[in-house]
Amino acid sequence: MEIRYIIAELPSVDMKRIYILGHSMGGHGSYILIQLDPVYFAAAAPSAGSGLRRTEPFITASVIKDVPI
Repeated sequence: MEIRYIIAELPSVDMKRIYILGHSMGGHGSYILIQLDPVYFAAAAPSAGSGLRRTEPFITASVIKDVPI
């Protein structure tokens, strides 16, 4: 939540165009964050892996189905 306040206070930020991206573990983190608040992000670009050692599911597709990925 704290980073959201910082972003909102920046003078040149369009709050309707907040994007998230990450590679490897950052890609995993991107998936987690868009699931926590799918309305906040305009789009996501996760890349190269989930960060899991097993193949257990960690994405709830119904939650992020409207987020462009």
